[in-house]
Amino acid sequence: MLLLSGVAVLTVALVRAEDRGPRTVPIVTSISPRWGGIKVDAHKIPAAIHKIKHVVILMQENRSFDNLFGTFPGADGIPMKNGVPTVCVPNPATHGCTRPFHDTTGVDTGGLHRDIDARNDINGGAMDGFIRVAEASVEGCSYPDTECQTDPQMPDVMGYHNSHEIPNYWAYAKHFVLEDRMFAPTLGPTLPSHLYLLSGWSAACPGLSPLSCHPSLGEQRIIDPDTSGQPDFRWTDLTYMLAQHHVSWRYYISGQTISDCDDGLEAGECQPKPV
Repeated sequence: MLLLSGVAVLTVALVRAEDRGPRTVPIVTSISPRWGGIKVDAHKIPAAIHKIKHVVILMQENRSFDNLFGTFPGADGIPMKNGVPTVCVPNPATHGCTRPFHDTTGVDTGGLHRDIDARNDINGGAMDGFIRVAEASVEGCSYPDTECQTDPQMPDVMGYHNSHEIPNYWAYAKHFVLEDRMFAPTLGPTLPSHLYLLSGWSAACPGLSPLSCHPSLGEQRIIDPDTSGQPDFRWTDLTYMLAQHHVSWRYYISGQTISDCDDGLEAGECQPKPV
């Protein structure tokens, strides 16, 4: 699973060198319907969590584990033998099967990012639709974008990078924890993926009340006339709860245009809008 729709997220916990002392926290040992579904054991252990000074979450647009860390030593990534991938994906353009390859370029095209495209990529678990979906997205392509420059012989949806292209990411993986079996909670495009990161949910809200919201991977933006046309999301997010508990947080984003249209199509198919 290479350039799968959505994002790859790398979480790094930066730990203090000194121990903060014998603080304790309760251990959740079982699930009980009596206390909201959680039973807390009376036994306590030293609270190692208090050694954590910062939690840093890096979100990389439209990447998968294999695309970034598929050949990382010891990781459950791309199956290899003698340095050569032992798997391939059917390629309609060549009527053959294309293996993963080392992509040394700095820009990747990938495929469409809608949830239906991800489902067609996965193809019921066969994991054989990535090239087919990517090539279908550029048929009849005419606008001046990178999607029109895809090489059908070596579609970059099958490309992977290593420490030569992304040395910082590989350094994080070597010095901290690399989770090779953590998967995205949503198969949708950019916006719902970011909403999941901040709130664990992506929804559409036809009314002003949060109770009007329902799960959605499509259009989530409800325009409130009282906010001068700005997007208004109705449900609680993690940043609100952090602030309520006096935990500081920051969210950094580059000053560029969004990579997807509101309906999940590529940005080249709609007017560019700032992030």
